[in-house]
Amino acid sequence: FSFFLALKFQLRGVHLGHREKKSLKNRIQLAFLKLWHPKMKLSCSFNNLQDFINSGSKYDYVFLKPVFVRHSLLDFSQTFSRKQLEANLPNSKKKVFALGSVSAEKVPMAQGVGFDGVVLQGSFWNQREKKMDFFKAVHEACSEPAAQRKSMGIRPVRINMT
Repeated sequence: FSFFLALKFQLRGVHLGHREKKSLKNRIQLAFLKLWHPKMKLSCSFNNLQDFINSGSKYDYVFLKPVFVRHSLLDFSQTFSRKQLEANLPNSKKKVFALGSVSAEKVPMAQGVGFDGVVLQGSFWNQREKKMDFFKAVHEACSEPAAQRKSMGIRPVRINMT
């Protein structure tokens, strides 16, 4: 990722992938970017709970992935146990979103362990039919009273690749 694009196109945020967050050059550019635009939002994905815990507070929000088992309605992935999530998410000073095999049935599980929201990625795009029905079901699950107590919801994100 070239950080000058964030400046050139006046982006509201930058998401760092696995490679970007480890590069010294990118960390220096990121520090400059945050000094130049202190309101710039930073996000990052983590595949490991310990890396997430050790990340400190430099990110405005993070994605944990993969949170759920793809073909199960009731299971968290082997990467994240319910007990670990319940112990660490409520203490986080940043917003944490569940990514990976999200469905309407799994929204209450995500809310129950302390996630601030869910991210639809492959679970949505891999739907062969009835994508809108799938989306509406997840949206409705996020609108349930239990989800609202945690202020969980769906927010649109615009990505323009032109």
